[in-house]
Amino acid sequence: MKRFYSAILFFVVFLSFGSVHAANSIDSLSMDIFIDASGDAHVVEVWNCYATKDTEWYHTYKNVGRSEVKNLVVKDEHNDFFETLASWDVNQDFYGKQNKCGINYINNGFEICFGISEYSTKKIYQVEYDITNFVARLNDSQMAYWTLVDFSQDIGEVYIKIHSDFRYEDTLDVWGFGNYGGTCYVYDGYIEMQPNGSLGSNEYMTILIKFPQDTFDISKNSYNKNFDEYLEMAQEGSTAYVEDTNVIADIFEVIADLTPAIIFIVLFILAFTSGAATGRITSRKERKEISEYKEYYRDIPCDKNIFKAYYIAYQYNILKKKEDFLGAIFLKWIKEKRMTLQDDATGKHKNLVLNKIDKEFENKAENRLFIMVEKASKDGILERKELEKWADKNYDSLLNWFKRTIDIMEIEMFGSNVSENMKKAPVDTTALKEEAFKLKGLKNYLTDYTKIDDRGAIEVELFEEYLMYAQIFGIAKKVRKEFEKLYPDMIEQTSIRSYDDLDYIWYMSDRTVTSASSARTAARASSYSSGGGGFSSGGGGGGSFGGGRRRLKIAISLPIWQFLMIW
Repeated sequence: MKRFYSAILFFVVFLSFGSVHAANSIDSLSMDIFIDASGDAHVVEVWNCYATKDTEWYHTYKNVGRSEVKNLVVKDEHNDFFETLASWDVNQDFYGKQNKCGINYINNGFEICFGISEYSTKKIYQVEYDITNFVARLNDSQMAYWTLVDFSQDIGEVYIKIHSDFRYEDTLDVWGFGNYGGTCYVYDGYIEMQPNGSLGSNEYMTILIKFPQDTFDISKNSYNKNFDEYLEMAQEGSTAYVEDTNVIADIFEVIADLTPAIIFIVLFILAFTSGAATGRITSRKERKEISEYKEYYRDIPCDKNIFKAYYIAYQYNILKKKEDFLGAIFLKWIKEKRMTLQDDATGKHKNLVLNKIDKEFENKAENRLFIMVEKASKDGILERKELEKWADKNYDSLLNWFKRTIDIMEIEMFGSNVSENMKKAPVDTTALKEEAFKLKGLKNYLTDYTKIDDRGAIEVELFEEYLMYAQIFGIAKKVRKEFEKLYPDMIEQTSIRSYDDLDYIWYMSDRTVTSASSARTAARASSYSSGGGGFSSGGGGGGSFGGGRRRLKIAISLPIWQFLMIW
């Protein structure tokens, strides 16, 4: 395939000198859905997006039954409110839709529309609206059944939260349908739904919730059916999950609107933009700048807080694997005496003994992880494969802990979860970037330590800090070996006295995350292989969701040489 795309690029450069349309993109989308006492929903969407063409963004709900949409409000990152129109004309030009929003009614559905306000600039939009009759009453239960996300382009990150004035019990029946390859679960009293990574243009997300009867005060939206009929409908009406191998077929759908030269360029864009969006608050340029940084930093950055380091390393792609951070926490706990390494009865393997100490956890995330580890252990002794086995059965709890940790740290550092909530001004990443330089500098320093002539004396305390950060960077074993050669006496005084100790920590963290990921994959194959179904009447919604409508094409055109310089 690489040769194919290289050939495409050759033809673009040498055969085409026309103009191109840079692609619209959605870096992230979050939906906060609050269900009130009557079963109506208040929805808050936050869009992080970028447009160079077309006239509007829109979110389509189909098969809405008795549901209506009301109270539409849209604003941008500067807290500038859009004008809400009584009716929406899809045929208006860019200026007719700019800074305006409205509802476009379609057959058995509606589209929530708002105009593209600015080209070639990263924008954040907050879209709020109410959906009546979000929950339906059945003979034996209450139900919410909606396709919440279904669109024609990739999205870097999607997060959906559904909640009410009361906590949802962990036993609440929730199904996620669709080929989005992600999770749908009850967490901490609310429902979370998110894909595993970015969401492809052929993927969608449908949720089915079975509430106990009389959960909500529903007086109008009742149906003479039992829940199992809708569950069967969802399972039978779903579409089998197929890997995205039919890209070329999708491209040919737009051939009629494109010249041969532009077709080549579209293919080129697909080759280099597929899965590129990350949903992070840092830019691609910033991440590249950090990756190319070559200076050294000798101190411990991020206020010696590895959770802060994890957040920043995640934002700037300094950290590559979740298991590396899990291992760093284990090293932290060993250093703090919250854990103790000991040989098992055979003397061939290690166990981790959990200790109660008079020291508060750094945050809720650390506390929650320790509780999970306690549950996995027997009598406070974590044997070699106990955490791995626990992760196999509780994969959602573990894997989503990493996402929740990012959210917690974001709130600590910015006062708000900027990936979910609207900010009145763009996020200032200056301080974040400064710490990222320090982190990358420390990684450079530890990687090249044996080559540095002016390295100073190392104390036990500093080395143990170095080792935790080296674990985050994925180089702990290398650093441990190098330091042992230089400072054998000092190593003997540390909490990790032997290379086998460190190797055990690496093994356990790696196997735990691998086990959870494998279990989730297996569950996905079972639960999602039939895809996600549509819904025919009764308060559910199918969805179509797109960025930039083709009803009126407005684009920024660039000569081919300018286009290639951008990429």
